[in-house]
Amino acid sequence: MTQRLCCDEFIKFFHKTSVNIPDVDAMFSHLMLHLPPVAELANISKIHVTLNTPSSVRDADPHTIERNFVMSEPDAGAVPYVRRMETGEKGLCEFSIYPTSGHVFDREDLSNIDFVIENLFIIIGRARMMQILSEAPMIDGMTGVPNMSGFMRFGNILLAKNTLRNYMGVFVNIKNFKFINQTIGARNGDKLLIAFTQAIRSQLQEDEIIARLGGDNFMILIKKEHEQNFLNYVTHIQLKVNLGPVMRLFDVDIRAGIYIANDTSSMNDIVTNANTALGLARKSKKEDLVYFRQEMLDRVLHIKQVSNQFRLALQNNEFVVYYQPKVDTETNTVIGCEALVRWIQNDKVTPPMTFIPILEEEGSVCDLDFYVFEQVCKDLRSWMDAGITPVRVSSNFSKVHLVSESLARDIIDIIDKYQVPPELVEIELTEMSSHEDNDALINFVSAMKDAGIYTSIDDFGTGYSSVNLLKDINVDVIKLDRSFLNEMERRSSKEEIVIRNIINMILELGMDVIAEGVETKGQADFLRNIRCHHVQGYLYDKPIPKSEFEKRLLSKTYELH
Repeated sequence: MTQRLCCDEFIKFFHKTSVNIPDVDAMFSHLMLHLPPVAELANISKIHVTLNTPSSVRDADPHTIERNFVMSEPDAGAVPYVRRMETGEKGLCEFSIYPTSGHVFDREDLSNIDFVIENLFIIIGRARMMQILSEAPMIDGMTGVPNMSGFMRFGNILLAKNTLRNYMGVFVNIKNFKFINQTIGARNGDKLLIAFTQAIRSQLQEDEIIARLGGDNFMILIKKEHEQNFLNYVTHIQLKVNLGPVMRLFDVDIRAGIYIANDTSSMNDIVTNANTALGLARKSKKEDLVYFRQEMLDRVLHIKQVSNQFRLALQNNEFVVYYQPKVDTETNTVIGCEALVRWIQNDKVTPPMTFIPILEEEGSVCDLDFYVFEQVCKDLRSWMDAGITPVRVSSNFSKVHLVSESLARDIIDIIDKYQVPPELVEIELTEMSSHEDNDALINFVSAMKDAGIYTSIDDFGTGYSSVNLLKDINVDVIKLDRSFLNEMERRSSKEEIVIRNIINMILELGMDVIAEGVETKGQADFLRNIRCHHVQGYLYDKPIPKSEFEKRLLSKTYELH
């Protein structure tokens, strides 16, 4: 007769517990349902399990789970049989087994009990491993905190409980982390990120969460009542990081975008809006903590709309060149003009300030600048072919172009393509903001001068070291920023002296000077009296379409009353 390895009760228990339950707590509950028949055979009244897991990347602090499986109450003062087993992660699982009332474990009982314990240990270990594996797609492998998937899961549970409205989302980015990473190396940079994560976790309350989204970007969900204490801590953190042979202290500053949830907020709202606010914090020179406002999202949507529509608009010739005359105040005669772009959408004119800064930021403005410049050269050619005497036209080029080594050559090629005399062309650039920009500008201006093309600096007085710019860069024309006119309106003696001397210095350096934004005859008279004879502004003309400007070319003198 074949001997059986196990009794029927244990075989049933084994089959019932050989299920895939990727959760230790759930597995403990499942075991309680099926353990009593086996416990009865082994004379067990109660099993107490203590599972200690050590600290790890996944769990910053040691963790303890305790569960009781009570089939019947043991005798008071009963001494348990205790067995401790080490887990694969160097944790400890302890089983305390109590006998049934009036029973004392014998050798056969202990053999059966060891068999039950070993199987329980395997079942619990399997459930824990499956839990770790099931959570792995939602955990950041380096820091052990949730990733975006884990963050969204956590938040959606709060949403289901109708408690998400009690929270606020904080999208955090470490300032200058790229520089820190380059300085101490990527491996030590990772150590700093881990230390930063642990520091934040230490400040979180129950039912709050930090998630790493990648790089040095983190998303944190905190309760509204915790706002001030948490933000006071997170804005400046001192971290001790082990860099191998030495322990180094780091002062870590952050930028953060903050979104306060309301009754209708979803997790997507929290992440999107906090990220939008962080985008503004990155650009701000004053604020590291920026709270979301609805107009921020409207601005982001507008930026995306401009970016998405730009290429097609360029192909469909939706961008139209307008011309604003430049006038000699002594003769009230047109002596030049500036080409300005307008975007015509559905028969409506879109102001340039609503799209130029966006295109400049993403680099697309370079294509627009050349589109406008080619149209300028076409118009100059058509006027000359029609027997109309043109004036010099200034065309704007963003300083973004200066990174291109072929800029000068590309401009000259377009002028040659339309056989336009170079002296009719003026390339207008904005005053630079750094030494590096000025170096590139000096080289470009020199190339233009060699080709006989005029150059000018726009918005003079708003950028870097204006006096040095006059000394170092040999442009033909300096355009005074319209803010100078605001100073002129005050007519204080000090401001008038400053403006007059700036104009005298420009003229003595052999450059022409022009003031833009002139709207009144009083402003024109004042400028003429301090030797600034060339102006541009609504006093004479607003920017006008090509057809209207052609009429002005045929009658270049204004009658002012």
